[in-house]
Order: sequence, then structure tokens, then C-alpha cells
Amino acid sequence: MGVTYAQGSDIAALVPTELAGRLEDVVMAGMRWLGKLSEEAATRPERDGKWCAKQVIGHLTDSAVNNLGRVVRMQIASG
Repeated sequence: MGVTYAQGSDIAALVPTELAGRLEDVVMAGMRWLGKLSEEAATRPERDGKWCAKQVIGHLTDSAVNNLGRVVRMQIASG
């Protein structure tokens, strides 16, 4: 994909709307890439010993679900 949402910038110095716009650009580029990805390409690792796209997406999804649970539990505990 080759896109970095804060490329060449100090993330802490970015205006929130600029950061959100850059993040949206990355997400949209990722969606376009995924839409063109064939089943064969999705299951083929980029290099030996590396994960394929399906494995990376599964890991990111699993992490997102676990992190969402952590945030919800923190909110309940602090309430």
C-alpha cells in the first residue's frame, strides 16, 4: 500500500482534522486495495516465513475486538 497517514509529520503537532483526513485516506486506500485482492493473492505470504494478507487482517481484527473490550471494561470500572 505504501501510505503512511502521518508521513513526514510530528503526529502530536497535527491538527485533529488533518490527522483524521490522513487516516481516512489510508483507510480508503486500504479498502480499494482489499477490493482488488484476489483469493490467491490474499492467501500467499509476501515472503517465506511471513504472514499472508488474510492472516494480517485476522490479527488486526482480533486485536481491535480485544482492545474494544478493554476500553469498555475501563469505562465501566471508572463509572
